[in-house]
Amino acid sequence: CSIGYRSSLVGKMLMEAGYQHVHNLEGGIFAWVNRGLPVYRHGRPTQQIHPYSPVWGFWLLRGDKTYGKAQKKAPQ
Repeated sequence: CSIGYRSSLVGKMLMEAGYQHVHNLEGGIFAWVNRGLPVYRHGRPTQQIHPYSPVWGFWLLRGDKTYGKAQKKAPQ
């Protein structure tokens, strides 16, 4: 989840369904990347982050914003 909202809802549903070991990345992937923490894709470090849309991408301060299945780089 980009900012952690949807994943927190899913986490709550999982806990209500009886799952006990549920964790949510507070602030989502954006907060993680903005703190300079590593991100991996297929086991390798990457700077490519999918910000969902250009509107949400406003909150991503680091990394290479990519959109779509082909992981195209966002226009500058």
